[in-house]
Amino acid sequence: AVAAVVALVAAAVLVFTRWYLADDDRLAVFAATVSLFTAAMMLDYLGCNEESKAVESAVREAVAANETTHDLGGALSTAQAGAAIRRRLDSKRPLAS
Repeated sequence: AVAAVVALVAAAVLVFTRWYLADDDRLAVFAATVSLFTAAMMLDYLGCNEESKAVESAVREAVAANETTHDLGGALSTAQAGAAIRRRLDSKRPLAS
C-alpha cells in the first residue's frame, strides 16, 4: 500500500510539474531530482535502508559541495550533477572481496 502511495504521489508531482513548468528549461532538472528522492523512498519501503540512505546522502553531499545545476546555485549541467551524485554513490558501495 505504501509503495502505491509513493508511486502515486511521485506521478502526480511529475504530471503537475510538466504542466506548471511546460515552458521552463528547468523541467528536466526538477524531474531528475524528484526521481532520485522517489527512488530513495522506494528503497526505504522495500527494506533497503542502507541503499536509501546512500542515495539521500549522495544528493545532500553534492548539494553541500555546490556540485549542482544552475537553479540550485551551481554551474553544472544536469548530466554533470548526476555524475557527481553517481561518484558519491560509487564511493559508498562496498568493495567485493
